[in-house]
Amino acid sequence: MKYVKQIPTYNEIPYLDYAQIFVASSIMYSTGKGKETATFDLTVREMPGNRNFLLLGGIEEMINALINWKYEERFVNYLLSEKIISQKFAEYLKNFKFKGDVYAMPEGTVFFPSEPVIRITTSLSDANLLTAFLVDVISYPTLFLSKAVRVKLATNGKPFFLAGAMRAFGFENIVKIQRFSYLIGSIIAMPYFGYKFGVGKRKPAIGFYHALIKSFENEQSAYRHFLPHTANFGISTSMVDTYNYKTGIENWIRVEKEARMQGKTLGLVSIDSGNVLEISKFLRKKLDDAGLKDVGITAYSNLDEFKIANLEKGGAKINVYCPVTEIITVSDRPALEAVYKLAEIIDKNGKITYTAKFSEGKTSLPGRKQVFRKISKNGKVIGDIIGLEDEKLGIPLLIQYIKKGKLIRRLPTLDQIKDYVNKELSYLPNNLKNVEKQHAYSVSVSKKLDNIFETLRKKHVKQTVS
Repeated sequence: MKYVKQIPTYNEIPYLDYAQIFVASSIMYSTGKGKETATFDLTVREMPGNRNFLLLGGIEEMINALINWKYEERFVNYLLSEKIISQKFAEYLKNFKFKGDVYAMPEGTVFFPSEPVIRITTSLSDANLLTAFLVDVISYPTLFLSKAVRVKLATNGKPFFLAGAMRAFGFENIVKIQRFSYLIGSIIAMPYFGYKFGVGKRKPAIGFYHALIKSFENEQSAYRHFLPHTANFGISTSMVDTYNYKTGIENWIRVEKEARMQGKTLGLVSIDSGNVLEISKFLRKKLDDAGLKDVGITAYSNLDEFKIANLEKGGAKINVYCPVTEIITVSDRPALEAVYKLAEIIDKNGKITYTAKFSEGKTSLPGRKQVFRKISKNGKVIGDIIGLEDEKLGIPLLIQYIKKGKLIRRLPTLDQIKDYVNKELSYLPNNLKNVEKQHAYSVSVSKKLDNIFETLRKKHVKQTVS
């Protein structure tokens, strides 16, 4: 039996568009309309869940895809055979190369709903081909980063680990999760991450978990077996609640005291079940009474930013938080309403036509826009203004990455993005950093842009069918 590969590769991203997108682009190209210059914006319509801000992801992936975008002849011939595109457009696709301009907020930028985070200017037919990809490419990265950064805020500066592989939505997301987790300061344990991105030279973390402990006759035997290997890792931790946390910590303490007589240590203890708040306090007292005040406690147990915030308020004796499943699945709001909308068309004679959408709850703004940020004298953000690109209303957030199809800006390293994220968070006032309550942030539209929008609205609302 012949095996048919079902999982697409990165190079096949251009194929994963909807049939109607190919049809529309083909029609526009064949009629000449598609050759006009169009500007599209990618925005997020609403704030998901209880968030106070969003953190942008997916920009590097988007840029790399666009500058390498192409269609294989075999795929184009398939589209042609299915009558999805015209012969004329088929020849165009076989030689396709993105030739447009791309402006975007840098990866890791704090942003808010209705703000353009990506601005594409290219031919109308080409811009239309990118619709599904551009909406998708930022969706999970932004959802994950915007969820995960709340863990960073909830832990009050304590170390955290959220870059797990198990329970991720698809294998292709596992490496992405590692990358995004690193950007916000998570402890990283996956060896592939260091191999792939070159920032894993730090000693990794290792956990002696339930399955390994249960494979030995008893907990003490398991801990003693684990002991000789702990020095190889930056952080080593042993679960003490495999059977019963009260006897588990007694067994751990006994082996740890033996280890210290040899100049060694098992590292930290960890808990993965039960009342995490009360158990952490019990473990802390037992460790302190045994003279092990320097031993840290790690907590798992389906944590999220809300549970962590409550644990911190309750005085939990936890040193490292490990929320995984709830974060990588973005369990409280696993959807992002990202949209890609036409804002402007320039015909072959240079005439500019502004476009906008006026449907209630789904409006879009016209023209080539910029997002301007206002910073107070104390260094905190106080509001954003969406205006036209030639206005000067604050610090511009959209920067150009691609000009006429060529990359004109060096993409930042992971450590540079990580530093940028920390800088972005430092600009936020404390109310926006609150993970339990929602607070409003001012995003307004410039008078110049609003006038264009209102003129368009009146024009289209008054149109009648004769």
